[in-house]
Amino acid sequence: MDTFLRILPFAAAESLLVWSVWRLRRITFIASFLVLTLACGYAVMSESSSGIFNFIGGCLIVFGVTCIYLGERVGVGAFVSRSGLRAIGALLFFLGVFGLFIV
Repeated sequence: MDTFLRILPFAAAESLLVWSVWRLRRITFIASFLVLTLACGYAVMSESSSGIFNFIGGCLIVFGVTCIYLGERVGVGAFVSRSGLRAIGALLFFLGVFGLFIV
């Protein structure tokens, strides 16, 4: 149950990101990154060991891969460019990989 409560905010951020890119909603796009930041803060506050950074790193990798995938699917006239969304995804992917190395 504890893992489910940690995954839930990350899943909410992921669903907000996908929905905002498909429906071209700028506010929910920004909200997805705010929810991601709050989810990372909640995860750190709920666990007292440094093993939580491994969990956060995995979630950031999934979020980054989703951004890269959605960067391929962004249509013409969207509020975010393909290269911009891919760059955000690459940044989150590498932050997630570095999070996996924290002991």
